[in-house]
Amino acid sequence: MQCKNGDQCPCKSAVRRQEAVEAICNRISQLILRDAELIKSILLQSQQLDAQADQGLEQQLARARKQLALLSNRVHDLFEMSGEGTEDDRKEIKARLRDAQSQRNAAQSEVNRLQRAVDGTTNRMTVEQIRERLAEMSDLLSTAANGDLGEDAVYKTLAVFRALTGGQIWVQVEQRANRKRTNVRGTFRPQLLQAFSEPLPGANAPTAELVAVWLRKPPRLDLIAERVHQLIDVEGMSHREAAKQLQREGHNVNSGNVWYSYRRWYEMQGLEPPNVPYNNGKKRRPR
Repeated sequence: MQCKNGDQCPCKSAVRRQEAVEAICNRISQLILRDAELIKSILLQSQQLDAQADQGLEQQLARARKQLALLSNRVHDLFEMSGEGTEDDRKEIKARLRDAQSQRNAAQSEVNRLQRAVDGTTNRMTVEQIRERLAEMSDLLSTAANGDLGEDAVYKTLAVFRALTGGQIWVQVEQRANRKRTNVRGTFRPQLLQAFSEPLPGANAPTAELVAVWLRKPPRLDLIAERVHQLIDVEGMSHREAAKQLQREGHNVNSGNVWYSYRRWYEMQGLEPPNVPYNNGKKRRPR
């Protein structure tokens, strides 16, 4: 995939479609499985939708019952008048009575239908149903990332993909200093809750934070930069501790690699790296 501006693009670059889609699918799948608050949010919205649906049906039922009462009174009044007046008057009253009775029967059927809907309809989902649906979505995306989807499942996955990303992924091309090869990242705002259930009318869904994904595998220095930042700045590890943790996660790095990646993270953010004290301010362990 290339920029639509072609040679006129100031950050000319190309991305392999399969690798880019695989990266996005894997990231969304991770978000679905790791978001502990997602099930609570979906459960709450399901309950609100259920309450709103019940309220709407109750209002329809009240209007139908009012109409039924009016028609019943009309039938009663016409029945009392049926024996009065001339023969032509009685014929007219009987015709009007049959028409009113017909309307009353139709109104009674509508009341019965709405009553059954109120008694038996619910949109509320259980925690197990939510977990099953989330797992299904995650499995579908993982299968798509591996390229194992059948023809029929492609369209279903495309709909899920668009819904979960909001149909928009911003592509950012970064020109690395003194390097020919560029870095390419995709940024999107996950729509996990909105994609799972219909939003409540008039309700504003919470805005999710932007998520960045490598659309093309970057050099190791850049690849581990985000993780290094988290280990040192968020979890307070030293460079050596961060290196050991990264080794446990499968990266062949040492504290020197961590130092470079730490500074690289700030460079990618357009910030000056802070002056971190030796060993992140931690005392050396006595030998």
